[in-house]
Amino acid sequence: MSLQAMTMVLDFAPQRWNPSKRLVALAVADRINNEQFTWCSYADIQARTGLSRRRVIDLMNELVAEGIIARETRRRENGSQQSNLWMWLWTLRLGGAVPSTPRVQPVAPPA
Repeated sequence: MSLQAMTMVLDFAPQRWNPSKRLVALAVADRINNEQFTWCSYADIQARTGLSRRRVIDLMNELVAEGIIARETRRRENGSQQSNLWMWLWTLRLGGAVPSTPRVQPVAPPA
């Protein structure tokens, strides 16, 4: 759990965010480790929020588009999908919380 990430959602989330988006962001923040990564699944976030799988996916895509989190799609050697690697990009700076530049660039799966 990242207390800093959860605090940023609770205290600095944009006013335009609806309660569902705040809840998804909190659920992701709760799974973030000290290195600002998590491998949480959509099913995990769905179970923690009570939202539909489709709604969780849509909201997480919105968080990616806003620069709050980044997603790295991971594949097994046989080409099947593994859990996504999620990176928390939102950092606290003087004057408020802002998206930061990712420390890790997602790696494209082998062609």
